[in-house]
Amino acid sequence: MSWPVDHNPSFDFSQLHGLDIESLSRQEMQDMLTQIQAHPIVQDSERARQAAVKQKELLVKYQDVDIPNAPTETKLQYAKDMKAVTDDTGYADFVELLKNPYLNDHFVDLQRIGKVNGHRIDSALEARVLAGDSPLAKLQLYTTRHEFPYVKKTKYVSDGVMPGTRIAIEVKGRFRDFAESQKYRLIMEQNDIGIFFIFSKRGVECTWATARKDGTKYTLEEWCERQIKAGLNCIYTFEDELGDFVKNPKFKAFYARNILPAQLKVA
Repeated sequence: MSWPVDHNPSFDFSQLHGLDIESLSRQEMQDMLTQIQAHPIVQDSERARQAAVKQKELLVKYQDVDIPNAPTETKLQYAKDMKAVTDDTGYADFVELLKNPYLNDHFVDLQRIGKVNGHRIDSALEARVLAGDSPLAKLQLYTTRHEFPYVKKTKYVSDGVMPGTRIAIEVKGRFRDFAESQKYRLIMEQNDIGIFFIFSKRGVECTWATARKDGTKYTLEEWCERQIKAGLNCIYTFEDELGDFVKNPKFKAFYARNILPAQLKVA
């Protein structure tokens, strides 16, 4: 197998599989190495290595220091040194490299600031802006946190509505995350509707849920049962059981209590 002469930096590493290196000419070998070196993965790896060297130089003095439990002066100096680390690489680039699971082994683990003067500080940035020698430090704003409730307005579009009822149809293979499951709770709490969930099959676990002692997580149907027990207006079945379920007295009762008033028969 000869090496294609292509200086496109989007190198496909799968080309290396089954490649007979010894069969390549010197020029083909050079072309291959040039493309590999230009690939973003290799470039990012080098950037991560350089950033990590700078980080280690600046933070080595804290390697045996428990920052959350350190004196306030130490915490504030650590916060300043953290800025020097990110300024050297560029904040956005540093965070991008640090969050890359293939590159974060280059870096020293960062520590939380913890509390300053007995009050919570969420980040090194907060420590620098609200404490130490900041112009705002004298105000001690971090001691006056306050909770402000807010409501996020959005819209829910169901997969269908049963005619003459307030029953929304929701066909689901799974819930992607806790936020999606919470969405359906809020919809039922804030609207005079019932939701008829039709799941793909039984036993689909809520992957984001906390595992039980036996290692399993609660399923979609168990989630629904929790909502029903809490008084929310929903019911559920599964794709392969739908035909029989709509004839079930349980579904008929759900349907009856969700008929719109205009559809009710006058005695």
